Amino acid sequence: MDNLALLLNKAKMDVTEEVIDIIPPGRALGVHTVWEDGQFFNLFFIGARILIVDDDAAVRDILFQILTTSNYLVTMAVDGFDAGIKVSEFKPELILMDLVMPGMDGVEACRRIKDNPDTSGIKVLMITGFDTPENREKAKQAGADGYLLKPIDMDVLLEKVKDLLSMPLGHS
Repeated sequence: MDNLALLLNKAKMDVTEEVIDIIPPGRALGVHTVWEDGQFFNLFFIGARILIVDDDAAVRDILFQILTTSNYLVTMAVDGFDAGIKVSEFKPELILMDLVMPGMDGVEACRRIKDNPDTSGIKVLMITGFDTPENREKAKQAGADGYLLKPIDMDVLLEKVKDLLSMPLGHS
């Protein structure tokens, strides 16, 4: 399901239990104020579910802060094995996956996610501080939908997240 946007104030609706009831499980309600026709309106939306997979706690925490502040519903995993469990429980629409991790690395975790018909539509943004032509090729071969370098620029990250979430299933 794509990000759901509701112009509630424009329709003179308040955020009531009625509105809360239409929010699918696992979604977060966000608000963004927009200027239109000479007045302000609140744009209410339901943010996508994003899984962060990185063995570095500091990176996980920074990404968590950036994404939750941008109204995404976020959970975290510490490696590829943990990611497999979180994917089945959390059902993310996007995974930010570190390339190099102990145990199961991001390449193998991405490959398993993309090879499974139940999870193949999940977008995967591979993140690494070890940019080489070989790593780019490994990420591509595993089915990653995007590739981002550390240190992470917040604006670039949010733009890539937005772009990946707006892509239809099966397109990368």
